[in-house]
Amino acid sequence: RQEGEDDGYRTSDYFSTLERRRTTARRKVKKIAKQQRREGAEEAAETSTSTATTGEEPLPVDVECRTKMISWCYQVVDHCHMSRETVSIAASYLDRYLLAPSGLEALLDRRTFQLSAMTSLYVALKLFEDVNVEPGVMVGLSRGAYVEEEFVEMELDILMALRWKVHPPTAVGFMGHFLNLFPARTSRREGRRRHSHSLHRHRIQDEDEDEDENLLAELYDCAKYQAELSVLDPSFLGATQSAIALASLLNAIETILPQECHRRRGPPCHGDDARDRTTDLLRADLTLRIMPFLRGIESVAGGTTMRSPEVFRAKERLSVLS
Repeated sequence: RQEGEDDGYRTSDYFSTLERRRTTARRKVKKIAKQQRREGAEEAAETSTSTATTGEEPLPVDVECRTKMISWCYQVVDHCHMSRETVSIAASYLDRYLLAPSGLEALLDRRTFQLSAMTSLYVALKLFEDVNVEPGVMVGLSRGAYVEEEFVEMELDILMALRWKVHPPTAVGFMGHFLNLFPARTSRREGRRRHSHSLHRHRIQDEDEDEDENLLAELYDCAKYQAELSVLDPSFLGATQSAIALASLLNAIETILPQECHRRRGPPCHGDDARDRTTDLLRADLTLRIMPFLRGIESVAGGTTMRSPEVFRAKERLSVLS
């Protein structure tokens, strides 16, 4: 539900506020340095100001850095045959951490950012995958760029920044709930069922159920692919996961429904007119169930509707990405 998303799990575009946060941090460092000078701690003041005023500053993070690290996370879970939804969870950890005051250092230093991204995946794997992941595994994945202590310290820093809110909603999770609302077929074969032999009637029912299962599987796979693309794209920072899920499903329906009608109409029967009538009947049957399905989603999505600007923007962007 939308309320769950707002309960400490929302993100926003931290790249747009990065320069302001960096300027604020520099002012704080200078203020501390002045205070130390007044207290006579000249050596401490010089140490505090040296990193802010002299030498080369580390490179700040940009959107490409985030995309590369999320892609790397997908590669890891794919190689280990784990759930791609775990990457969505890790991305939630990372994005919310970078919004926190303690995450500013990671935004200003690419080495720290890479550590925070890897640690976010490390935490998600420990919580949501049936594997025993030790810090040493992450050291190996980093090819020795970090030591175990750095992962342990970063893990605690991230968990504290997140206030231990480690079960974020995901678009894929919403999709699973939404698809459970898909109505059973009110089939045009209902009359045939009533007047058919019992065995034949069950065979028709089984065929309908199999077709529905195949349809739902196709919708899920198509929508899931788009939801995974949204994790990579920083333009979705701040978007609700329920809106992304609904937008992905709408795009999937627009893609799969015409294909499904074409597939189900079967071989030619008494010419093209009969095939066209069959296609129209199939489209009508699916459409009659799609609309209640979408209205059912809106009734449980906590204010997320097909016509909301957020869903429209997400739908358009996902269409471009896919």
